[in-house]
Amino acid sequence: MYDAKRSFYETGYGGFRERKLLSLFVRGPNVLDVACGTGRHLPFLARKGFEVVGLDLSRGMLIVAKNKIKGYKKAHFVRADAESLPFRENAFDEIVCSRAFKFFPNPLRALEEGRKVLRKGGKSILAIETSEPFWIRIGYKLKIPYMGSSFEWRYRVKTIHFLLKKAGFKIYFTGCIFYFGKTVYQIAGKYLSASLKLLELIDSHSRIGRNTLIIGIKN
Repeated sequence: MYDAKRSFYETGYGGFRERKLLSLFVRGPNVLDVACGTGRHLPFLARKGFEVVGLDLSRGMLIVAKNKIKGYKKAHFVRADAESLPFRENAFDEIVCSRAFKFFPNPLRALEEGRKVLRKGGKSILAIETSEPFWIRIGYKLKIPYMGSSFEWRYRVKTIHFLLKKAGFKIYFTGCIFYFGKTVYQIAGKYLSASLKLLELIDSHSRIGRNTLIIGIKN
C-alpha cells in the first residue's frame, strides 16, 4: 500500500514537479539513488540511459523497485546503509536522495559517505521536506490540525546548507519543488484543475517551499 498512499509523489503533481527539476540537473552517466524505497525515480532515470544503482536498507522496498524497472539492463540494486556506502571512490556522477534524508540517524555521515563515492564536481541532489515557509512554523505553534508531523518537516534550508558545506560540498542550487502542502494541490486538481497552472507558476518562482530541492557539488 506504500505507493498507493503516496500517489501524489509517485504519479501526481509532486512527482511531476520533482522530476521536472531533476531533469535540469541529473546528467549521468552514473547515478546512485540513495534510500530509493520502491523506486519512484528509477524508471525516470533509467529511461535517460544512465547506469543507475538503487540503494535501500529494506529488502521489501527493493523487491518492489526491481519490479518497476524490469527490462532495464543498466539498473542495479544494493541493500545497504546510506551511512556506510559499499562503493569505491569516484564511482558516481550524481547522487539523488528523495524524501528520505529525514530518516538518517546521522545525516552528516550520510553526506560524507556520498562525497566519497562522487567524482570531483559530482552532485549530491536532495529533495527535502522543510519547515521553511513561515506559515508552516506558525501552524505548528498554533497547533493547526493536519499540519503533519513536526519530525517530518523539522529541517530548515540553512541547516541543510550547513551540513552540505561541512561534508565538503559547495551549494549549487536551492529551489522550490512545491510551496504548499499536498492537500492544496489535491483539492486544486479535483475541483479547480486550471488553478494547478497558477500553483506551478508560484512553485517555479519560489526559492524555498514545503518541499525543496537542494544541490551540493563536491569540491
